Amino acid sequence: MPQKIKCFQFIFWILVSVFLCCSHALAAIEPDRLIIYPEHEAQKARDLIIQEINQAKEHIQMSAYQMRDREVAEALINCTQRKVKVELILEENPYRHDFNQDNKQEEILPKLIAAGITIYGRPQYLKDAHPKGHYHARYIIIDAKRFLLTTGNFDECTFDHCTDFALCFNKGDYPAEFEAIQTLFAKDANNEPISSPVPSSVIIGPDHQREKIIAFLNTAEKSIRLYQQYFNDPAISETLAELMKKGVKVELLMMPYPSGYDKDPNIAAQDQLKKQGADVRLILDRYSHARAIIVDDKSALVGTAQLSPPSLEDNREISLIIEGPVVAQLVAQFQKDQTDAVSLEEGRRKALEERRDWNTFRLAARDSLK
Repeated sequence: MPQKIKCFQFIFWILVSVFLCCSHALAAIEPDRLIIYPEHEAQKARDLIIQEINQAKEHIQMSAYQMRDREVAEALINCTQRKVKVELILEENPYRHDFNQDNKQEEILPKLIAAGITIYGRPQYLKDAHPKGHYHARYIIIDAKRFLLTTGNFDECTFDHCTDFALCFNKGDYPAEFEAIQTLFAKDANNEPISSPVPSSVIIGPDHQREKIIAFLNTAEKSIRLYQQYFNDPAISETLAELMKKGVKVELLMMPYPSGYDKDPNIAAQDQLKKQGADVRLILDRYSHARAIIVDDKSALVGTAQLSPPSLEDNREISLIIEGPVVAQLVAQFQKDQTDAVSLEEGRRKALEERRDWNTFRLAARDSLK
């Protein structure tokens, strides 16, 4: 009998050890596709997104912060002509800044409505709880079977010159995650708060969004690589500082003056992070719009949330924790972009010298793609 007790005790402590090891890592999914903007393996990101849309046979449920790309709009209209039901949640009042002045949505929206596309605004319960927030989530659900999440907007500027990413997976591979996202769309379209639990691999803002992102950052043991448009959240900055003290290498890629040349809201946080030992560089040849956090080159958090208080506290956002081959693709792209990027001082100086108008800028390389 004592031997049996010892045996049970041994098995118990093995199980406890396994649980403790596993609890350090959060749940993750393996997307079957990564799309890199503005071009992916000599193909336009826009064309790849439209390919996904064109798969629809019955139903498209879509969330957009802005809908200002004529070709994407045309693809949705073509879906309705094939008797595909199209529903769209769209932010009514996107944040305007110097580089977000495109008015094509005023031209496109009536055409979508005329085609029979159902359009919902930001749900009233979110407006009441977060009056300063925006509906910033961007995703597509196709035939209740396939999901696409994009960090980019559905506008021409995004497809012309932005660094962004899109992820895809099928319902059959991750039914719980898929159901959570379908529930999100249905609840927001019907102005109903989300009540059911969400898998930890799916982060939906604004509720406890910051805490979940910090929990993901704290899984890092060796390295953190970040793409961000805005980085100025004090709690995130403090978390990264503490991780660097433990020996975690932090690398950050951004762009200078993302909302206009009068002020860059990221400068103080960038300088502080660099002072604490991070490698912070600026991208100049594209508008750096992507939001991605790569941990230990093994897992990543990709989504619409930015590391800034307005995004984390008020916006409807969605992000996924991922693993698998697509993470290696993200790492390779990060390393390439990091090689092409410049120092904070050089990037800020060149940006102010050139004062590029990102409303009209086009990448020449994009025009040469077939």
